[in-house]
Amino acid sequence: MQETAQRVQALDVLRKEIATFDWSRLTEGKRLILDAFLRIVTTEGYTAVTMRGLARHVNMKAGSLYSHFPGGREEVVNAALRWHFYQFAKGTIEAVEATTDALDFWTTLVDQHVRRQLQDPENDMFDLILATDRITQFLPAETRQDINHLVDLNAALFKGAAVDLGYQGDIDLAVSIVITTLDGVHSWSHWTGDADEVDRIADAAIRTSRSTLEAHLLSSTT
Repeated sequence: MQETAQRVQALDVLRKEIATFDWSRLTEGKRLILDAFLRIVTTEGYTAVTMRGLARHVNMKAGSLYSHFPGGREEVVNAALRWHFYQFAKGTIEAVEATTDALDFWTTLVDQHVRRQLQDPENDMFDLILATDRITQFLPAETRQDINHLVDLNAALFKGAAVDLGYQGDIDLAVSIVITTLDGVHSWSHWTGDADEVDRIADAAIRTSRSTLEAHLLSSTT
């Protein structure tokens, strides 16, 4: 029996994980609250995220906010980060499902990550929140553990593809370098907002990611 490819296994785990997210009760009002949370944390800091402040940002009474999120701020924090990850992961899954081999899978992963990072400001907000938490530990411990688990599932896609491409060695390190580079695309691409530049930037990211694998890992085919 042929062994299932590592990237396929990782994709299946991620697909099953986000299938457990129940957004059936995500009303338009709740979605506005979750989106507002990311904006406030990024621009004003975590301590500025109060239920009263959130209510003010979405033109809602504080009491109405609690009717949406009875658990208060911690429930909003966890739901906002999970909602953002869900959208990112769903787009990634849809993109890579059509790939035909490991190289196509890797290329599509990198391409999608860069495009989403450039065109969806919430991705930078999400990354900034996690980076700040690594230094200040401001997130609730349960939320931190939950989100780190989800981020690891996304990284597993890259690791699985690298293994299927025939690379050996410290794949965790190489993939961490690749993802950090992709997350920081705004800082190195100097994107002006011109949609015509996105293809060029994505292509540069793909070539750089392959070079990173070559520089840090051994290929079983050489």
